[in-house]
Amino acid sequence: MKVDFHSHSHYSFDAWSPIPELMKSAAKKGLGGIALTDHGTAAGWKAAKSYISEKKLPLFLIPSCEFDTEFGELIGFCLTEPIRARNFAELCDEIHSQGGFAVIPHPFDSLRGSACNPEKLPKGMLRFVDGIEVFNARCTLPSSNKKAAEFAKANKFTLQTAGSDSHFPFEVGAAWGEIPDGMEVEIALRKSLVSPMGRHSFAGVHGATTMLKLARKAGLLRPKI
Repeated sequence: MKVDFHSHSHYSFDAWSPIPELMKSAAKKGLGGIALTDHGTAAGWKAAKSYISEKKLPLFLIPSCEFDTEFGELIGFCLTEPIRARNFAELCDEIHSQGGFAVIPHPFDSLRGSACNPEKLPKGMLRFVDGIEVFNARCTLPSSNKKAAEFAKANKFTLQTAGSDSHFPFEVGAAWGEIPDGMEVEIALRKSLVSPMGRHSFAGVHGATTMLKLARKAGLLRPKI
């Protein structure tokens, strides 16, 4: 079963993916599951769950979130409620208290200032992390994903994920993790039964995202939430 472990809806300031279009695109591309990892908000979870149920899509939602911390971005998977903490260690603790998983996304993307480089974390901080995203479709340089995979292996992180990091509906499913058919995603993550796969998105998506952020900041685009 294919699961995209990194996607954004238009509840993220830098994305233009209405929930219906994002969920339809995910199902159309043969995904069995999708992690909605909007930036700092759980606002899209209810809408996504309702749409999947209403349209009877063969898709399950993984309530997740991508957070900004003092060391860079961190994703929490399988959350049950919004998280307020933004301090790295406290954030990991809150994720774990909900039975979730803390994963560092795009850790070695040198072109992304928001990336959390695990090699630069203070001593002992890495023990709070459960896994590493080893393939992010939006990493412009293939070497970024390669280094992430090498770091995960060298540091014995058996939980390795992959995701499209989609900000537009057409991007979803560009990268994914395969889990055993019929297995609940929480079990697959806990047992590290995720096989990362994918392809790189074309470089133009970054320019489109920059233009979108500028337009939204100027109030030229106001998505219907």
